[in-house]
Amino acid sequence: MPGHNEDRTALFEVIPEHHCKPEQVARWRQGGETLTQILLQTQFDLDEILTCSYRMAIWRENNTLTYVTPYGSNDLPEQEFLTLKLREKGAILRITGRTHETISQTAAFFLNLMKPSKESALLAVDASNRCLDFRAAPSECLSRIFEAAQHVRFQNLQLSAQQSITLATRPHPVHLTFSNCELEDEGTAFVDYLEKRTQSFGTLRFINITGLNHDNLQRLLQLEMIERLCIHCLEDEGLLPFSTKAKYLDYDISSASLSKADLKSLQIVPNQLALSIEHEAEGFPTQSVVTLFRRITEMGHFEELKISFCFYDDYGYIPECVVQALVQAVIGNINLQVLDLSTNEGDLKWDSHVGALFQGLKDHIKLRSLKLSVHRAAFGPDFSDLRQLLSHNRSIFVTDEDGSIYSDGNLVDELYSLNRFVRCCTDLAVKPPSERLLLVAAALMGRALNEFQCSSLLLSEHADLLCEFVAQYIINRPDNVESSERNQVLSRD
Repeated sequence: MPGHNEDRTALFEVIPEHHCKPEQVARWRQGGETLTQILLQTQFDLDEILTCSYRMAIWRENNTLTYVTPYGSNDLPEQEFLTLKLREKGAILRITGRTHETISQTAAFFLNLMKPSKESALLAVDASNRCLDFRAAPSECLSRIFEAAQHVRFQNLQLSAQQSITLATRPHPVHLTFSNCELEDEGTAFVDYLEKRTQSFGTLRFINITGLNHDNLQRLLQLEMIERLCIHCLEDEGLLPFSTKAKYLDYDISSASLSKADLKSLQIVPNQLALSIEHEAEGFPTQSVVTLFRRITEMGHFEELKISFCFYDDYGYIPECVVQALVQAVIGNINLQVLDLSTNEGDLKWDSHVGALFQGLKDHIKLRSLKLSVHRAAFGPDFSDLRQLLSHNRSIFVTDEDGSIYSDGNLVDELYSLNRFVRCCTDLAVKPPSERLLLVAAALMGRALNEFQCSSLLLSEHADLLCEFVAQYIINRPDNVESSERNQVLSRD
């Protein structure tokens, strides 16, 4: 580490306190004032800053001051700032200045220092409060951030048409989030270049506003190269996002939009749908939600479904009739493989309905994953409700929002192990007869050896092979050979 410190020393020079102008003084909300440094180089390894373990401030000649906050610290500048989060567990840069133009130029300076990496976490360029005009940043710097990560968020920024073109033309699938962003031309250039793509764009997420005018939003919804489209409430045209040709729609819709819409004629194009119903009024919007679930039942083409209820105040619980309508919707979608009922803070919980859900969904043939965010007590005494479900449906997994199975660490684990064996037994049925015979024999001598339940389940799935085993044994057993020879002798006599 001595060499590392020497490199950092060679990179910075402290502005002497008696030479420091008022605008060069770093003023932290929690830590008061600190010394300010200037950069001695324009090309250097950005890790020298991102790995910094102490607070520091960097002054540039364009009259901007960049506050470097070490990973894990919550201290902030006193004035408004632009945030650069350029590494999952690295220092955060917060840039202050007199104008949006100079702040954007300094941000571009740091972004251009980024190197290609396999970073999987979210990187971000966020303005702290009001919308910051980011158009002075050359568009090339935006391509650099996507070389360092696949998931990037822009928040509270105004972007130019050329910048949006750069974002639309990344050569590989990305995860792009616009949060409260404004596009200079209301999205025309962005959609124009998305339409020219011949390969997948990846995930496009809008938080709150889209920045697109009505025509450009409609054009966007017709694009097939978007894998996943995430969009927030559209009050005026609440049902419009359902027409998207994206493979996966993640939509936050208000209960007010549902109540005003003609849900009986609703068409939802994607077969993968995540729907968060936001509700601000009193009571539960029972009628509109039940009508929506009935329409989902009628459409019947869904393969993945995520449902949550986001209530801004605690209005109690999910009505039983809503639960039953959801169960019918799942049953009506025979190809559904994933039902995600996991929740975030503020969402209504499903704990009191877990037993009813298990009972209603137990016979679904293709359902593989049921995600819940519930307490252990929701599964009944000693996980009895979960054990009953797993004994009845051997193809299903019940997990939390992160994909970890719910278990008591004992009987439930044994059931999952048994169910995996049963699924393997079933999969053998599609093998060629000669190969299947060998695999079943191997299973009998392996996992099923000395385990009556496993061996009986295995043979019940392959009764034809059992008959073949018995027939071969009868033909080839020693006493059968002797009786055959005896009969031959008697016949000659």
